[in-house]
Amino acid sequence: MAGTLAVAVSAPWLIASQGRGSYRFLPQLAVTTSSGRQILVVTALVAAVGTVFAARITAKGAGPLPRQAVPARAARLSVTAGTAIIALSLLVLSYQSVAAAIQRFDPVGGLFAEPGELLREWLLLGGWAGPAGAPFGDWFLHRLRGVLLLVVVWWALRWLPVPLTRATVPAMAVGAVCATVLGLLASQSLRMATDGAGLRWGLTYLSAGPGDGVPADLTCGLVAGVVAATTLRLTVAGRAGDVPEAAPSAESPAHP
Repeated sequence: MAGTLAVAVSAPWLIASQGRGSYRFLPQLAVTTSSGRQILVVTALVAAVGTVFAARITAKGAGPLPRQAVPARAARLSVTAGTAIIALSLLVLSYQSVAAAIQRFDPVGGLFAEPGELLREWLLLGGWAGPAGAPFGDWFLHRLRGVLLLVVVWWALRWLPVPLTRATVPAMAVGAVCATVLGLLASQSLRMATDGAGLRWGLTYLSAGPGDGVPADLTCGLVAGVVAATTLRLTVAGRAGDVPEAAPSAESPAHP
């Protein structure tokens, strides 16, 4: 998530430093954000592993922090709500006709004209239509990649509240972005393993896959995490409100 956010923040400054500001500023911003995403994914994963090792070394000998128990039913409901946000981008927004309408979106002119390319970059996790007229096996593998992404996101979000001391909105939002990145990597790995073109074109073709849809992770993952955390809080609060108060016993009469 830090790598994706860094690219998003630095993209306008990179365009300004190259002196290419024009009426096509937003399409330039989309291209700058999506360029080099393969290197971004690799370096961000290496940085994440290094951070984990550094945290383990610095926290060595420290006692475990108290954790907040999360009811299983509330966790499943919140995870399902968060995964539905990812499914919205993957199945609805990424459908070719809808994606084309998003790309043609242009309500204003001037410097911020043609925002459709930027919206498409930041809202779509992949392409959903196709392969048209293909055998059932190819169609099934194409759909299986999307299903794998949703399964990885669901299980990652289901596991996420376990190591947290509290399932706060910022922590769930960051975790949902990371879960979406892992789901995309799993989906792209399956595509590489089942796509015969990758074996024919070699390592260069295969290396172009990782990173597709990563800019959309930041948008969809953050929204999914916020929705999951909000649903979890409302569900837990509702369960606490439904628990009746214990009746006073005869040995300890109620106070007037």
